[in-house]
Amino acid sequence: MHFCPCSVTNKRRLKYTIVLNVILFLLMVFRLSTSFFVLLNLRPPQFLQMLRFPRVWLWEYFWLLSGISTSFGIAAIRRNRLVLLHQYLIGQLIFGVLPTVFGIFDLFDDLLRFFETHETSKTLFGLPVVVLWNMFLAISLQVQGFALYFAWTLRQAWKGRIELRKLKQMN
Repeated sequence: MHFCPCSVTNKRRLKYTIVLNVILFLLMVFRLSTSFFVLLNLRPPQFLQMLRFPRVWLWEYFWLLSGISTSFGIAAIRRNRLVLLHQYLIGQLIFGVLPTVFGIFDLFDDLLRFFETHETSKTLFGLPVVVLWNMFLAISLQVQGFALYFAWTLRQAWKGRIELRKLKQMN
């Protein structure tokens, strides 16, 4: 069987971005773990209480849903399924990119205020929360942007292969 080199290359690149996305997902789950305990009417463990995570923004919960679309991406790569790749693309765009962009705009005023005054009331590990979150969002946006690009390129390669197969069947 003949494989398009761009398909193999972009498949590998997409795997790397998916791994990075899973790492970001696990970081977000850890960040939101205190709120999960509270939502379940359970007392968070002592070490989570000592971290004193800042309040949770709604876009963070939506961003977590991008983990579901990541599972579609993993399945699409394993099975070379165009339908699963489409679901991955749509899920990453809606639950990954849009909440990330919203988060950047939501925190923009706080970030400007921090850069002007160098003062903040919210810190985590002694660092300003607004800077940490904007760093996370910038990394997340880059990872998701590359993932969407590689998935789209892979989609084009797979779509061409499917069309070629249909042409061969017609002849």
